[in-house]
Amino acid sequence: MENREYAHRNWLLFITFSLVGLLSVVVILQSGLFKDNKESDNNKKMTDDNIIDASDGSFVTNNLDFTFKYLSVLERKTINKSKITTTNISYKDNTVSIVLEREALCTDNKELPSQAGFYKLDNGNLILKVVTNDNPSVYTQPCVVSNYFKITDIDLTKQTENGKDLTTYYKAEDGTLINLNTCYYNNHLYANDAVFSSSDNKVCECKNGVVVCDTNN
Repeated sequence: MENREYAHRNWLLFITFSLVGLLSVVVILQSGLFKDNKESDNNKKMTDDNIIDASDGSFVTNNLDFTFKYLSVLERKTINKSKITTTNISYKDNTVSIVLEREALCTDNKELPSQAGFYKLDNGNLILKVVTNDNPSVYTQPCVVSNYFKITDIDLTKQTENGKDLTTYYKAEDGTLINLNTCYYNNHLYANDAVFSSSDNKVCECKNGVVVCDTNN
């Protein structure tokens, strides 16, 4: 009886060690699997981090209509991610509309990678951002794209309380803040170099984010 009990314990011990060995094999296999997929896991994490950074607890998509389209090809091999041009901007009836042109990578067939727009209001600053889900092996052709931001139900007057100036930025995917040099004047938004009339009928111009009016009139 004692021998049977001992044998039974040995059998349980064998099963225990077998299970431990099996678990060890599984762990080893999983470790190898993760090692083989390390690059794809890092890519996924990098994409997730970008989206988290875009949200950032303050970047949002509330009331945002965002679209993008292909414009033209660039006859060079590299792109300048800091080259952002504001082609149209307006603020009316608590709606901001901004059209940006920037350099990006497309396919040879003029296809664009998926893109998502975000924005945030931060202490007198309106900051825009685009997160691109690109694949360097697929999107290789430098091109120019257009990004359209339409934000409704947004009150910019709250951002200019206490005499603050509203500054518009684009946040590149490397974190660089690029001043779009827009002007907020008399509850309107103007692009750089835009010419308009002041409330007292003076000719004014938006120059690098500063409103300059003709004092001779």
